[in-house]
Amino acid sequence: MSGMVRAAQHYLKVLGRSEEGSEKWLPALAEALDRIALAQHRAPEGAPAKSRKKPRIRIDLGSEKEAISSHFLSHGYYTVVPPTSNIETDILMANAVDDIEEIAREMKEFLWRAENINVEDACWHAHLTVGHWGRHLLGLRSYLHQLIYDW
Repeated sequence: MSGMVRAAQHYLKVLGRSEEGSEKWLPALAEALDRIALAQHRAPEGAPAKSRKKPRIRIDLGSEKEAISSHFLSHGYYTVVPPTSNIETDILMANAVDDIEEIAREMKEFLWRAENINVEDACWHAHLTVGHWGRHLLGLRSYLHQLIYDW
C-alpha cells in the first residue's frame, strides 16, 4: 500500500473523530495534513491510465460539519497572503471548513482512483491537482499552527 493511500485514509479517519475536544482533534488534523504533504512529496509521479472510468465523488460532511466548525473561531475564516514578490498583494480570506472539505474530496478521489483504476493513475492525478488542493492544505495547516500554538 502506498504512503499516499495510508495518508488519505488517515485524514478521512481523523475527520470522523471531529466530536473530540479541540485540544486533541486540532493536533490530530494537523498531523494528518502533514502526513499528506510528506506522502505527496514521496509519491511517484505516476501515469494516467487509459481507463474511461470517472469518479463520482460527493463530499458532504453532514452532521460532522457542525462538529468540525465548532473547533474554529469566526466560523473558520482566516487570512491568507498569496506568496508573491509583489509587496502590494491583497490579503485574502479562506475558510477552514471549506479547506477541510476540499482536501477530503481530493483524498476520496485519490482513494477511488487507487482502488478502481490503479495507484499510478491516482498518484498522477494527485500530482496534477496538487497546485489547487495543496494551497488549501498549506493555508489550513498554517491556521492550525496558530490555533494550536499561539492561543
